[in-house]
Amino acid sequence: MKNINTELLIVGAGLTGLCTAGILSGLGYKITIIDKNKLGEPYFKTGDSRTTAISEGSKKILNEFGFWKKIAPYSEPIKKIKVCDRKTVNKIEFSNDKVNENLGYIVENKILKKIFYEKITKCKNIKIIDEFDVNYLDTNSLHISIKSEKKIINSNLLIAADGKFSPLRKLLKITTFEKNYNHSALFLNILHAKNHNNQAFEIFKQSGPLAILPMKKKYNSFQSSIIWSHNPNFIKGIVNSDNLNQVIKNEVSHYLGNIKKISNKKIFNLSAHINSTFYSDRVVFVGDSAHSVHPIAGQGWNLGIRDIHSLFKVLKEGKELGLELGNNTVLRKYNNKTFYDAFILYHITDKLNSVFSVENILVKKLRNLGIDYIDNNKTINSLIASYAMGKKINLFNWLKNTSS
Repeated sequence: MKNINTELLIVGAGLTGLCTAGILSGLGYKITIIDKNKLGEPYFKTGDSRTTAISEGSKKILNEFGFWKKIAPYSEPIKKIKVCDRKTVNKIEFSNDKVNENLGYIVENKILKKIFYEKITKCKNIKIIDEFDVNYLDTNSLHISIKSEKKIINSNLLIAADGKFSPLRKLLKITTFEKNYNHSALFLNILHAKNHNNQAFEIFKQSGPLAILPMKKKYNSFQSSIIWSHNPNFIKGIVNSDNLNQVIKNEVSHYLGNIKKISNKKIFNLSAHINSTFYSDRVVFVGDSAHSVHPIAGQGWNLGIRDIHSLFKVLKEGKELGLELGNNTVLRKYNNKTFYDAFILYHITDKLNSVFSVENILVKKLRNLGIDYIDNNKTINSLIASYAMGKKINLFNWLKNTSS
């Protein structure tokens, strides 16, 4: 059996794993990234056609590490967001008037993966091993080891970026807090006639939220991405029927005009989770392997980017102090920096979904009052927009300033 030694081992070559490798490459450590799939350029070209919403805060992190200039040409800015409760008259409109800043950016996942992959293939300190299926893990005082049928990899630190249903989390017996929403999310891309004017919509329907996100033009047609949360049987039924175009047209033609083409249909069961801890001996969890949230606010991947940035900073600080890579004090600091952020977003998205799902008359009236208040209160509206953009908000100082 072949033995491989490395300093930093990243498990998972998805969006988060590739980004982690690209960002941490600047620390100078010998990095190995593994994945169970067969990787390479064809894999990323024909891969994930879903979209990712990148916040202004995440853009700044990506820019810091030289990625944004390559991503920017493929991104479509979100300049306005309209949140509607059942009807378009019950709405909140968010915008940002600052030059060179937007509420967010929409990019196809396969574009991001390709850019991250190209970056890491040019880094001499990064080795990529594909078709590696982890079936055993062992930790001692010197290193952590993982094993497949043919290889053993020894590393000072393992970064779990192996997704929402992380096999590593199960091997390490890390407990999670979970929420199953008993809904499915339908993802699809639409070519349409009406100009989206860089406006996104979040429409809270009785059946579940429906998001419309502006994408780059394609074939000289305007394009948007749709994420629709609904009963699983309903979603499966329309996707496998001849009525899909008509159903989607009924839901979104008011916003997008004539629907020309629907493509890249995917269905996912909706659930959320958060690990009880984001670290173990010589192991840290990033992105979906640590937490997943309801897609209601489009903030899941941005939370993962903040994980990666926090990990970069604590590892850099640890290296400058001469601490051993994999030191538990450093890993605990990473956990303390990231856990609260994820815990808060986990609950915000969960409670938002609950509030907008209720059909009780009193709750509906309270919702309408709250929507009107936020839409007409520039200070609160700006605060929520800033949070969505990934800016750090000191709520205590904000409350102090508004009350004085």
